[in-house]
Amino acid sequence: RLPRPGESVYVEELPEAITKVPPTYPPEARKKRVDGTVMVQALVGTDGSVLETRVVKSIPDLDAAAEAAVRQWKFKPALNKGKPVAVWVAVPVRFTLH
Repeated sequence: RLPRPGESVYVEELPEAITKVPPTYPPEARKKRVDGTVMVQALVGTDGSVLETRVVKSIPDLDAAAEAAVRQWKFKPALNKGKPVAVWVAVPVRFTLH
């Protein structure tokens, strides 16, 4: 059974991001000079893949790109008593205009 968003799961070791995929800046957002940090909650499965995402701090023009990036991340799964467990983690995705 997978935890629901916001449900706390006791773990001895939190998931650790191994592969981080940077977001693709949406051209429309860049044109409108929209930037900032989207907070994405990611459900990290026992194999370290992201099973589900939801935006908890939204920037409407950037949400989809943030979620798409986080879905490609790979994690070292959370551990409880040495066994991998699924947990939700908060992932800030920063968009910066240069």
